[in-house]
Amino acid sequence: GYWTLIDSMTVSTATIRAGNTLDLAGFGLAITSFTNAGMLRLQSLERVTRAPLGIAGSTITFTASSGSPLIFSTWTYRNLEINGGASTVFTSTGPLTVNETLTLNSGTLSMALPAHTLSVGNNWINNGGGFTTGTSTISFTGTTTGFSIKSGGFPFFNLQMNGSGGYWTLVDSMTVTSTMTLTAGMLD
Repeated sequence: GYWTLIDSMTVSTATIRAGNTLDLAGFGLAITSFTNAGMLRLQSLERVTRAPLGIAGSTITFTASSGSPLIFSTWTYRNLEINGGASTVFTSTGPLTVNETLTLNSGTLSMALPAHTLSVGNNWINNGGGFTTGTSTISFTGTTTGFSIKSGGFPFFNLQMNGSGGYWTLVDSMTVTSTMTLTAGMLD
């Protein structure tokens, strides 16, 4: 199912089950225990008192249609999707960890000021969103095969391949403007 908040909510425990979506729609969520096995949609303006425990396959989608919303760097994401307005710039407040796939659909993800590390476990898929690297480092950390990198034409500043046993295939051309470090894993 798909549930949308129509006001802020306080609850002790919540679980978003696989195949279900909770859309905060700009409203806050005060919560003690929070598990996400489905999809959590937020604009990033909402006050959420506890980061959700992301179960494998779960997704958090940022959907602000304008402005410069923040991406919560204190959260660990399973799948992170940027799906905002064309002129919206989503800015990281610190290093980001995405254990599975980062998807850039629309809007821009900025890691530029100050520079932070963005760790991605599986895929980097740019389906038409933007990415501003600044002097940040992107680190691919997956440890199995079958991953893809689709840059969408946006360059990386520093790129690290750190996934022992990981295997990434380039879907399009990739540009690294500073340093590429191949520590572990393979890039094809």
